[in-house]
Amino acid sequence: LEDGMFIDVNQCYAEIMGFSSPADLVGTRFASEFYVNPDDRQRILAELKQKGEVRNFEEQVRRPDGATVWVLLSRHLNAEEDCIDFVLTDISEAKRDEIVRKQTEAALQASEAKFLAAFRSAPSPFFIATIPDGFLIEVNDSFCRETGYTREEAIGRNGMELNLYKNPEDHRRVVQTLLEKGTIRRLEIESYARRKVRTILFSAEVININGQDCILVVSEDITDRKRVEVALREAKTAAESANR
Repeated sequence: LEDGMFIDVNQCYAEIMGFSSPADLVGTRFASEFYVNPDDRQRILAELKQKGEVRNFEEQVRRPDGATVWVLLSRHLNAEEDCIDFVLTDISEAKRDEIVRKQTEAALQASEAKFLAAFRSAPSPFFIATIPDGFLIEVNDSFCRETGYTREEAIGRNGMELNLYKNPEDHRRVVQTLLEKGTIRRLEIESYARRKVRTILFSAEVININGQDCILVVSEDITDRKRVEVALREAKTAAESANR
């Protein structure tokens, strides 16, 4: 108990600690070099003296070859024999999975924050809606400017309730295409914006948010362009008539 000498160990304990057989440990002392974090030793001893045992203490230990492993340690103070009973479990693989998971979550959170910043500041109208009912769960500032709705007015309602579609058949066509193909590229539809009919190019992609399929939509107002195209066609027709 006082000098930390190993009295007896089994093969599994020896292998976890990086030794080929129990004989390599018996008669030696548990060196402070085994602890990757030196403070762990004092915390373990303090808890052991206070409670008489330590249960499921996670710590990282260093093997003689320099490799480190994560272990789950339990110790019990055996007063009768004036020693400490050890139980050690190698949790390195589970710990690595946990670290990777936390790193992945942190990366996703950073990615989501960047996406949200880009989404909100995008010059084109963007919105995210549920499938298949189309309830809006997020809109950007450009969407609000184009439609005349505030974010609070738009969230929780769908395009039909907001009277965005001039032709209700376009709404059905959008939903059907998304369910079949998962994407829409530059679909030309007529939409109401501030009570005026506008021609827009509608693009959408199915995305997954917290396990729920949603659509990310971006629209481009081409009303002025269409007006110019019509004017050019009319001018061309008039010129050809004059030539004849």
